[in-house]
Amino acid sequence: TELGMRTIVIGEGAFRYNSTLESITITSAVEQIWGEAFLECTSLTDIALEGEITSIRASAFSKCVNLTNIKIPDSVEYIGNGAFSECTSLEEVDFGKIDTGKVKNIEYMFSDCSSLKSINWNGFDTTNVTNMGYLFQDCTSIQAIDLSSFDTSNVEDMSSMFTHMGMHSTKI
Repeated sequence: TELGMRTIVIGEGAFRYNSTLESITITSAVEQIWGEAFLECTSLTDIALEGEITSIRASAFSKCVNLTNIKIPDSVEYIGNGAFSECTSLEEVDFGKIDTGKVKNIEYMFSDCSSLKSINWNGFDTTNVTNMGYLFQDCTSIQAIDLSSFDTSNVEDMSSMFTHMGMHSTKI
């Protein structure tokens, strides 16, 4: 499936519970992916996010249990609560060099991503983040994590951020 022709928003729940969707390419015409847009698309394995997406809302890709990796485009400014939670096959996330200076809430972002091993945080700006609660809860495959570049001066909630993780070392 390829989306993009004169589409500015992929609406809330647009593909929710679609068990036959295997891959999707979101092209340059799409600017926002609204909440639960791809919630529980259980056959979805490949997502290509191309173009100028500025917003990925709450639970947009939550419970896409066969999704293995995702590269977030540099244009993304907002990532909603639990955007990738319960993606149990997700192994790798690349934030590249996105400007996340407007991101305030990363609560539950990767909660229950039990296969997650690697996250490229280069350039991830946490200056305005206020909530990191449950960020890595039940991410049992992460062995080591380096969050030393995180600015947590505005964070008000880190509840259960590292609960049930498999990590052996961390750098904060």
